[in-house]
Amino acid sequence: MKKGVWNDLMEKARSQKLHFTYLDPEKHNPKCLSEIMKAVEEVGSDAIVLGGALNVHVTDLDELVLEIKKQCSLPVIIFPGNANAVSQYADAIFFMTLVNSNNTYWITGAQALGAPTVFELEVDAIPTSYIVMEPGGISSWIGDAKPIPRQNLDIVRSYALFSEYSGKSLIYLDAGFGVNAPLEPEIISAVKKVTGVPLLTGGGISSAQEARQQVEAGADMILTGLLGEKPQEIRANLSELISAIKSK
Repeated sequence: MKKGVWNDLMEKARSQKLHFTYLDPEKHNPKCLSEIMKAVEEVGSDAIVLGGALNVHVTDLDELVLEIKKQCSLPVIIFPGNANAVSQYADAIFFMTLVNSNNTYWITGAQALGAPTVFELEVDAIPTSYIVMEPGGISSWIGDAKPIPRQNLDIVRSYALFSEYSGKSLIYLDAGFGVNAPLEPEIISAVKKVTGVPLLTGGGISSAQEARQQVEAGADMILTGLLGEKPQEIRANLSELISAIKSK
């Protein structure tokens, strides 16, 4: 199984914070991505994270990944919405355990169903602990999660330690898709004080200041959307945000 993509990103993370750009397959027509992808790469994003929404067909996902790869050289990582959300053309996949789900399907079931496909396609699997904080948004609803109260740092620390002790390569601490409030720096600091596992944070981040606060608190990687619709707007907004998280 390929391991080059994650190793390369980890090597890069030794000297700088990383930024990942999230794309929703349901919202982006492959034929309209040319200028957007060029803008994302030019401003210094480190990878494209492609959501595997529940009702996106695998062939559509393949088409989108191929088009992204035509337009930029950034690695494409799948953020799976279900067991079938795997593309043979993707570079890697967050092989996620939604650790605070109430439903075992999102803890072991979907993973067991999807694992043979990941193996056969030789996609770089990144063992990821997915922790959803309040309010949780769409992520909580789909994954039947019990979002962790933001003021209860003991609970999030416990899940972070579980993530490390169970051998995860990445912790993704998420406020949830579609939310407006980013995670407070205190939550991120609490996690980084107890674990050395690389930390990705996302959800509700819409400004350079918010992103900067999170990396100063200990986040190793920041995940955001495009922060705009037109290439010029995307270029300006992402450029400011990425500069904020990568500046020393």
